[in-house]
Amino acid sequence: SAQALADVERLFPNAPQQYLTPTDNHTEDNTLLPISDWRVAIDPTTIVIHDNSNTTRKLPYYAWAPNSSPVTMTAQACLIEWALDSGTASAPPESPNQCTGTLFSAKLVPFASAKLRLGEIPTMRAT
Repeated sequence: SAQALADVERLFPNAPQQYLTPTDNHTEDNTLLPISDWRVAIDPTTIVIHDNSNTTRKLPYYAWAPNSSPVTMTAQACLIEWALDSGTASAPPESPNQCTGTLFSAKLVPFASAKLRLGEIPTMRAT
């Protein structure tokens, strides 16, 4: 993307020219869009680990296939105010956050097992 190229130029001013080409004939761009609301904060005191690794014989070829991870977590969560920046999620809001909706149980999977990822999950204000 143009943003990625600008970041490379800014962060690595001596980068080789091949790092600054707008396309690579060995890759394809994919656009993944969330199908549910991602503006979520969790209550870390409610995290429960679900470990089924002792009954898992083989992981699927695609680790990000739904329900493929033998280890997951659940936590109480709620929707929060979280801004957009240039059409994408801005940096996570500072925690703790005020809930804007009702509490629900959120399933958390290992980072590499999700197609779309929250690299940082804000926490919610205790109720």
